[in-house]
Amino acid sequence: MYGPTGIGVLYGKNHALEVLMPYQTGGEMVRHVSHQATEFNVLPYRLEAGTPHIEGVIGLAAACDFLNTQDRLALLAWEQSLAAHVYSRLHKEGGIEMYSPEKGTTLVSLSVPNVHILDLNAYLDSQGVAVRAGSHCAHPLMAQLGVAGTLRASFACYNTMEEANRFCDVLLEAIDLLNDE
Repeated sequence: MYGPTGIGVLYGKNHALEVLMPYQTGGEMVRHVSHQATEFNVLPYRLEAGTPHIEGVIGLAAACDFLNTQDRLALLAWEQSLAAHVYSRLHKEGGIEMYSPEKGTTLVSLSVPNVHILDLNAYLDSQGVAVRAGSHCAHPLMAQLGVAGTLRASFACYNTMEEANRFCDVLLEAIDLLNDE
């Protein structure tokens, strides 16, 4: 949602949240503590241990405000067009294993046989291109695909077609360079 890291939202109906037991304690979540018992505060405080992530909340609120002023379907269409363009361009190259669908997604996930994804990632990073590399918390999927991990380019509303093409250009440079070694 374009907010800072380390922030999130828990949405739940009061009757469901009331039965959740806090897994951490501290701060305003505790109404009263004695040697015999702990009495938790009312919602939402009873589920908020310690000092709130104040700057994260402010950043998330700003991201929500931004998104509420946008045509989110138009943003999604733009992000999907960038991913489809990159997919199409890289798919034509050959020698690149594509794992994301051709259309309907905002990311491109790939690997290159005989080139480690961390080497690709390091080269892209050295050229100022930000991507993710690794198992993406999907070890069973990576095992099924027969790869240690994938390289993932994720597109957002602020990305440009020039940036999408630069990703492709730098990735192809990296593949050429690393295949020659």
